[in-house]
Amino acid sequence: MDTLKTEIYQKFQTLLTNLKNFNSIVVAFSGGVDSSVLARAAVEAMGDKALALCAVSPSMPEREPERIANLAREIGISLHFVNTDELSLSDYRKNPKNRCYFCKKHILQRLLDVAGEKQISVLAEGSNADDALDFRPGAKAVQEFDVISPLADAGLTKSEIRELARFWGLSVAERPSSPCLSSRIAYGVEITESRLRQIDKAENYLADLGISPLRVRLFPNDVAVIETSAEWIAQLAQDGTRESIVDYFQSLGFSRTLLSLTEFRSGSMNVGINGRQ
Repeated sequence: MDTLKTEIYQKFQTLLTNLKNFNSIVVAFSGGVDSSVLARAAVEAMGDKALALCAVSPSMPEREPERIANLAREIGISLHFVNTDELSLSDYRKNPKNRCYFCKKHILQRLLDVAGEKQISVLAEGSNADDALDFRPGAKAVQEFDVISPLADAGLTKSEIRELARFWGLSVAERPSSPCLSSRIAYGVEITESRLRQIDKAENYLADLGISPLRVRLFPNDVAVIETSAEWIAQLAQDGTRESIVDYFQSLGFSRTLLSLTEFRSGSMNVGINGRQ
């Protein structure tokens, strides 16, 4: 790895050393860049003793399982999908600001159950060193279940993780963060399967137009707000395109469709929480 910066190389070696302390490991695999780099490192550290588990529920976009399966093959790790049911939890459906805690707790328990069935005691997840600076209520569940976070423990930041992904030539290296569909729903608005599907179809429609980056946020009274880059804001506002989008969104059940003049920003629903800017 002589083409990596010295600091990243050293952190990577720390990551490998830490992973080699285990005979086998299960990686909580979402298909994002963090869990992908963790999975790739686990394969390098222990070969076929590394296993990836991916939680599947209505909060996952419909097109994701196929992409994630292809990515696991690219990485060279065995993958199993695990069905989860966050919508069965009233605390999750109510969509409080700590919604992610209830979701993460449920998912980790399911993954640990499956890992136990496969006689693997170590579950690793992909938090990185930057995540401690963000609003992440799910981190509490990680601590409660003694799930390990090897990337964070090695001190790897998001930018360094992307650099590792580029070094390995992973297709996910430049992929933007893509949290679950529930993250698009304003806190306090009930999460339902129909709303999740509504958002998924709306984002797929815009993605098929080539729009990226992209979020469709759902606010009270079934109001949809589209967030994208400045380049796309101008194009979406043009006659013809605008009417087509409004008509399609209306057919999905949105009462109004708004275009945000503020550019897309991952995690914008969390602005103002715990001082987040």
